[in-house]
Amino acid sequence: MEEFELNQLRKITSFLEATEKRMVEDLNAIINGDYGLHKNHTKEEIKFFDFELNVDGYVINFYPMDSEYAQSGHKQLLPEYPNGFIYDKDFKVYAEDFDDDDDRMDTYYEQLEKKALDWFNACWKKAGGLNVKDNYRVTVHDSDKWFDLKRQKWIDHN
Repeated sequence: MEEFELNQLRKITSFLEATEKRMVEDLNAIINGDYGLHKNHTKEEIKFFDFELNVDGYVINFYPMDSEYAQSGHKQLLPEYPNGFIYDKDFKVYAEDFDDDDDRMDTYYEQLEKKALDWFNACWKKAGGLNVKDNYRVTVHDSDKWFDLKRQKWIDHN
């Protein structure tokens, strides 16, 4: 990676660390039952609790899912950043910044996803998430893998 990408990753890491307390608050609210359920849905219907990091600016969404993998609710975490917490802080890197170097771009985004997932998992642990009884998972949008937050391991979708 070039210095520009490394600087962006350092800035993003610093920002993530600065928002840790706020993320832990959002995670505590969810752990304590604030699921954002749609009308006519109850916690008893829920089989999975899914978090999704969206790579376009890193909006973090939470979806309680029923046994048929249908969304029974929705909640955006860090709602004070409606466009995503990286985008809102002008940390976004655009494809043209990579001068058509797809390998360099892929490496950058892999590192960005890893940093965001590591930060999210650290916040999950601080919120007491390792003690929950329900099935909580996190993924990056359009990924084919989930990270099981309870068991702390990667799993295939579904």
